[in-house]
Amino acid sequence: MRNNVLYKRNYDPMRQQWLLVILKQLRRDVLKSLHDAPTSGHLGFAKTYDRIRRKYCWPGLYGSVRRYVSHCRECQRRKSRPQPPSGQIHPIKPPDIPFNKIGVDLLGRFPLTRKGTDGSLFVPIT
Repeated sequence: MRNNVLYKRNYDPMRQQWLLVILKQLRRDVLKSLHDAPTSGHLGFAKTYDRIRRKYCWPGLYGSVRRYVSHCRECQRRKSRPQPPSGQIHPIKPPDIPFNKIGVDLLGRFPLTRKGTDGSLFVPIT
């Protein structure tokens, strides 16, 4: 304890320093400043936990950070949704008769061209 502030020794041999022990009523402020602040960038659990544990400590720190990050509304809003795996690519056997198969692909919502179009029509004829 120094100046009525409680510190805990960090037992990491690479960084021999004292960690500030955070009171319960201040933990949310620490989490908010090291996860939500514009300079923090809403990093994921591992990076947020690593940033906090370098300077601060409290009982249950790991779980507190895990819960805070998993319930962060901004992170949930920006998180990419799971996508189903793409299908396998298989070779297509050429047809025996010309023009036997016609496929159409419409690609679009590209930036407008000078002619005012924003898509492409692709018609492979085999």
